[in-house]
Amino acid sequence: MQANGKTVIYNFLWRFGERITAQFITFFVSIILARIIAPSDYGAVAIIIVVINLANVIVNNGFATALIQKKDADDIDFSSVFYFTLCFSLLIYILLYIVAPLISDWYSLPILAPTLRVLGLRIIIGAVNSVQQSYVSRHMMFKKFFWSTLGGTIASAIIGIILAYSGFGVWALVMQYLINTTVDTIVLWFTVKWRPKIVFSFLRLKELIGFGWKLLASALLGTIYDDLRALIIGKVYTTEDLAFYSKGSQFPSLIMKNVNTSVTSVSFPILSQLQDNYSTLAQRNKRLVNLLTLIISPLLFGLAALAEPLVSLILTDKWLPCVIYIRLWCIFYLISSLYTTYLQSFKAIGKSGLSLTMELIDDIIGIILVIQFFRIGVVAISIVTITSRAIAMIVSMAVYSKIFHVKLIDQVKDISKPITISVCMSIAVFFAGKLPFNCFLLLAVQVFVGLIFYCIVCFMFKLPEFMYLLNLLKVSFANKIPKG
Repeated sequence: MQANGKTVIYNFLWRFGERITAQFITFFVSIILARIIAPSDYGAVAIIIVVINLANVIVNNGFATALIQKKDADDIDFSSVFYFTLCFSLLIYILLYIVAPLISDWYSLPILAPTLRVLGLRIIIGAVNSVQQSYVSRHMMFKKFFWSTLGGTIASAIIGIILAYSGFGVWALVMQYLINTTVDTIVLWFTVKWRPKIVFSFLRLKELIGFGWKLLASALLGTIYDDLRALIIGKVYTTEDLAFYSKGSQFPSLIMKNVNTSVTSVSFPILSQLQDNYSTLAQRNKRLVNLLTLIISPLLFGLAALAEPLVSLILTDKWLPCVIYIRLWCIFYLISSLYTTYLQSFKAIGKSGLSLTMELIDDIIGIILVIQFFRIGVVAISIVTITSRAIAMIVSMAVYSKIFHVKLIDQVKDISKPITISVCMSIAVFFAGKLPFNCFLLLAVQVFVGLIFYCIVCFMFKLPEFMYLLNLLKVSFANKIPKG
């Protein structure tokens, strides 16, 4: 299915709307829960989520992308993947159920065993959901995502808040996560027409595995690396330290995932359609990278400047230790958003092995550095994580330049201007915070200063993507004004 410009924009808007709505509600609920629930409870749940995420990657990753990337995927492919992942998820859940007490004993947290067994049901539900989402993405039906995610987010938010106020602590967070995935899956089941057929093909599955196993290995390595950091912090330090570390990533990930997930989920099917035309694909990817940098860099650097007053205001002072992690995660997510676009271009042309190689570079360097420096402190773990991701991004840019014949210096020039302007903007925002206003007014002034500063400087330097968005807004606004 070839998509025109209007189709891409339409689906992007639905995907972005789904992401921003879900994240806004989730973020609002997390503020309420953070005020009620102790950081130690958040730390315990962070350990649970680490284990569940690892299991989810084993069950779901690889096949989802393979179904989207395959040009002629049909009901036999989707049904074969559906039955395989469902059966495999049951086996993984049984294994998790058995080892839950061992994990609980390792961390000396009795609450982990029962909560792992309950939240582990998300693995089975997620197996169904992953195939549904692949179907929706492949057929550019992102409006379906909006309603399913909205339903799951609202239902889980209500249950989570009620349980938290009722004193259920860790269980409030566990049920919030479980209900979110469950409702999301149910809504997609009733709104998407696709149903698994009573067919199964080992040959088709083998073909998808040929592409997907590399993506699975890549995702698995990345998840193990991410989980390794969380597991080390939870074991060597305290659950409070893990809570501050995890909460520090929540603020910047809210920005990065809203924009990045919206753009990449819509653009990957489009780039996959261009897999035989490297020149056009490179042009589209350049526009994607430049737009992401233009949008994400000021948001992340602005957040870094606002981190301390923001945390104090909305989470209370008990969460102030997470400020340093917010600032470090802002740098990490900026690099990651760019890094992801390069990996996506490799996957789009069928080079999933190259994507795996890039992930290997990131993970191996990261694991070596974490093992060397983890005893220095949690901040050191964050810094080496940024370092390994930066090295992997530079390598991926160099490889991209060879495949698509785009000079490395040109890639650097494209992203350097908005990043430089964003850094200067964050300095202006930081010093605006010295004004003698109350906290609400001060935050409003800082945001206003950052927005005006960034827009004026981008306009002065005539950044191409900024001027493109500005002209797009002018045309949209002009079309809404009734004529004569």
